[in-house]
Amino acid sequence: MSEPTPEPAPSEPAPSGDPAPPAPDPAPAPAPADPAPEPPAPAPTPEPAPEPEPAPEAGEEDPWSDPEKGREAKRKANQEARKLREQLADLQQQLDARVDPAETKAAIALAEEQHALELARVRAGYRHGVPEQYLDRLQGETPEEIEADAKALGAAFGGGGGLGSGGLDPTEVPVELDPKKLADQIPRLH
Repeated sequence: MSEPTPEPAPSEPAPSGDPAPPAPDPAPAPAPADPAPEPPAPAPTPEPAPEPEPAPEAGEEDPWSDPEKGREAKRKANQEARKLREQLADLQQQLDARVDPAETKAAIALAEEQHALELARVRAGYRHGVPEQYLDRLQGETPEEIEADAKALGAAFGGGGGLGSGGLDPTEVPVELDPKKLADQIPRLH
């Protein structure tokens, strides 16, 4: 760091040929950081010129430095954008030609029909006692045909129904549940 140096006395003439500035106020002024006195300010100039942008590389020209080159660069950019828009429109037409809305609706309807048949297959199989691993063997084009096939396959497995049977055999004699009758069945030891 440098030590502050005292200001030159006002009685010293200015370094330039201009007349000396008016005498300073008697209040002490802070010491400037720069030891050299400042020259008088030049007359104000209109707006300073903007700093130039970095120069393009050796093999490259800046198209915006010249108005004519700028117009040409804009024209080329617009032509390229127009070509890209035309390509986009052409590709959109090709896509529209490949995807037919009627085909899409038909594919959706077919998928829904297949889903409905699979659901009918599972329901009929469980209703007629077909084991789960054999559900995919149920045949038919309609839910009624699948139901008939499930009855036949369920009979082959000995199932009278998978759901709601509860494991009870209706041919068995029911067990007595009346407490008095059950008490009479117990032998007495006295």
